[in-house]
Amino acid sequence: MEELRELVRALEREVHALRAEVAAYRDELRTSADAIVTRTSERVRNDFFTEVGKTVITRLFYIIGLVVVGLALWLAGSGKLPLPIKAAP
Repeated sequence: MEELRELVRALEREVHALRAEVAAYRDELRTSADAIVTRTSERVRNDFFTEVGKTVITRLFYIIGLVVVGLALWLAGSGKLPLPIKAAP
């Protein structure tokens, strides 16, 4: 009977040690998962802002191009911009 009690105590110690080990792995896994989520969210945010920046710059260049062409046409129409090619009468 004493051997059985000693065996139960040994098993309880082993279970306790295993629970502590599982808790440590759980904490390590949670820490790793948090790090992965943080890196992923940073990448997504950076990619988002990169794409938004590209779109804004592209639209800005379109607007600048339209303004320059419009200004050139306006100046040419008013005679203030000398054209290298003379129009035929």
